[in-house]
Amino acid sequence: MKKMISVLCVLSFLVGFDLIVTVPTLPAISESLNINMEISGILFTSYALPYALFGLITGSVSDWIGKEKILLVGIAIFSVATFVTGLANSLLMLIGFRILAGLGAALIQPTVYSIVGEVIA
Repeated sequence: MKKMISVLCVLSFLVGFDLIVTVPTLPAISESLNINMEISGILFTSYALPYALFGLITGSVSDWIGKEKILLVGIAIFSVATFVTGLANSLLMLIGFRILAGLGAALIQPTVYSIVGEVIA
């Protein structure tokens, strides 16, 4: 049980970390992709918006489909999207992969809270 709680805590940390990791790197990303700093702010929003929108319904969906399935799908989407975000060579690719990572995070975070609540209760 301790191992499961530890893994869930690490997942929760990674979701939050991925949300804020782009903020200090925006100048470097803007320079490497030759875009304006004003436009680069959309990189934060492209992750936060699907994370906030889909996170609201994930709890209900995970009760219906199953918490383990939703968590595994979320981990897969989040991991692949985060990896290919690092390989993106254009702004559109970067935004698209950040949206996918936000969707994966939206599947992970509420499900983690739900599983931890069940384990502790």
